[in-house]
Amino acid sequence: MPISIHIAEPIWMYLPMDDKNDGLPNGVAWHVDTTNCLGYNQLMVTFENAVRENPGTLFIACHYLNMSHDWPRLGALLDKYPNLYVDISARVAESAHTPRATREFLIKYQDRVLFGTDNGFEPEMYHGIFRVLETNDEHFYVPEYNYHWALSGFNLPDEVLKKIYHDNALRILNEYK
Repeated sequence: MPISIHIAEPIWMYLPMDDKNDGLPNGVAWHVDTTNCLGYNQLMVTFENAVRENPGTLFIACHYLNMSHDWPRLGALLDKYPNLYVDISARVAESAHTPRATREFLIKYQDRVLFGTDNGFEPEMYHGIFRVLETNDEHFYVPEYNYHWALSGFNLPDEVLKKIYHDNALRILNEYK
């Protein structure tokens, strides 16, 4: 049975709340206090250990494993561990401010990425996600996301979208029937 798992939060929630923190307007409200818990990098090391030590278990890391700020690091993990997948749930805004890098990542790892969302059922939420994934639109805002930065579309090819929206999940479900 595949495991869908949430690890950490976006990196900016762990950083000092100062003018160098890109997530500052949101981070002030969502800041993670690591006084009595593991920090970001410790969580990532712990998760990687679990993936490495359980090669027969398929891990689906929610929210791009909260590494949308570091595509090379996430790509290295996907290259190293064939039992690791990611979903894009609730991180469209974090990834849409780096559209070219995100597009390259999604195309390169198109067989290891799943569509997911934990943003509710309002159609407006999905319109924003689809606009980011499917169009080449630039510098727009989706009020439902409550982020201060502008988003830009990835303009993903139809064959990549089909895998992310449907085919990858179907393949996984068929393997674990």
